[in-house]
Amino acid sequence: GESNLKDETILQAEGTVSVPATKVNSDTQATLTIFWKDESRNKILYIRGFGRQWKTPEGIGVGTSLSGLREILGEFQLTGFGWDYGGLVNLKGTKLSKYRGKLSLTLNPTDENVYGKYPKQYGSVSGDIDLSSTNPNLEPLDVRVYQMTVNLGE
Repeated sequence: GESNLKDETILQAEGTVSVPATKVNSDTQATLTIFWKDESRNKILYIRGFGRQWKTPEGIGVGTSLSGLREILGEFQLTGFGWDYGGLVNLKGTKLSKYRGKLSLTLNPTDENVYGKYPKQYGSVSGDIDLSSTNPNLEPLDVRVYQMTVNLGE
């Protein structure tokens, strides 16, 4: 119902672009955020901010572990952590390559103090670099899917 919807404007693209959005069921595991093409809110660009209830048909959702993702995708590439596009999974050449351009998965270590606990490992997988999902430095970091984006725009 309407009481479960909240319209707002969210900053994207490193805080340089304001995008109209609607949060749905924001206090539940069924939450998601719809990002609109413009203020008329007639055309969806993408959906993000999925709660843990949402999964792809293959079973991928927020909280899916790195090893669980490798079981579904096979080996894959991702970007290094610690920058705006860090942890982005490249679906090219995976079992879900058909979703390229439609589904984005972003991974992140679960521990907020990961650098303090694992400085060498975290430092070696950080920055504007491409990594293999089998990089041994990822293992102690408890890397999981922290964001899914479904692109419905043109």
